[in-house]
Amino acid sequence: MIFIYYGENSFLIQEKLTAIRAKYEAKFSSGLNFWKLDLEEDPDNLKSIVDSQSMFEEKKLAFLRGIFSIAEAKWDEVKKTIQNIGESNDVILVFYDFLIPKESAKKRLEFLSKSGKSEEFRNFERPKFINWILEKSKSAGLNMERTEAGYLTDNIGLDPHRASAEILKLASYKNGGVLSKKDIDAVVPFDTYSNSFKAIDALLNKNAVLALKGLEEQWIKNEVK
Repeated sequence: MIFIYYGENSFLIQEKLTAIRAKYEAKFSSGLNFWKLDLEEDPDNLKSIVDSQSMFEEKKLAFLRGIFSIAEAKWDEVKKTIQNIGESNDVILVFYDFLIPKESAKKRLEFLSKSGKSEEFRNFERPKFINWILEKSKSAGLNMERTEAGYLTDNIGLDPHRASAEILKLASYKNGGVLSKKDIDAVVPFDTYSNSFKAIDALLNKNAVLALKGLEEQWIKNEVK
């Protein structure tokens, strides 16, 4: 069985890998048939993993990073190893990379996609990121409204790693009740230059109202001296 997860959204990919491993370990608890390999540095070991004898009649699971970065001279050997697996249910190969493959590597993606299931994880855009924050907040037991989720987004950026950490901090701080902007200000350390960047961006986009709002926020927070 072959899976391919790739894209710039490293947080979602890592979440996917964590879920796969948790599900695997719930069924095969020895841990002796799990491998994690960097193919860019050590592509030759893939064949060793595939050919190794599984312990305790468990399936083998391998997390394999760097399939798109393997040197061309090594790719044919890796490709042959993957082809020899066929539809075997004895080994699960999970290829992943925190990038979009370059044009030269797209043939590898096409090959892997024919051999297994592939999924791309793109970086969030603002509306989807806010929805994601609301879902994460609910899972953490934090009652956050869309306005507050937007406020948090605009001040920390579209960074799921940081947002996840801040949500956990907010959930621990709030411990019940609806989250307010005041709560966010009390817990989340904002970049002191965030409003400056928002104001400059608004000016570049000829949005005078938003630019003035950003400057006003700077004055309120004593960011302009």
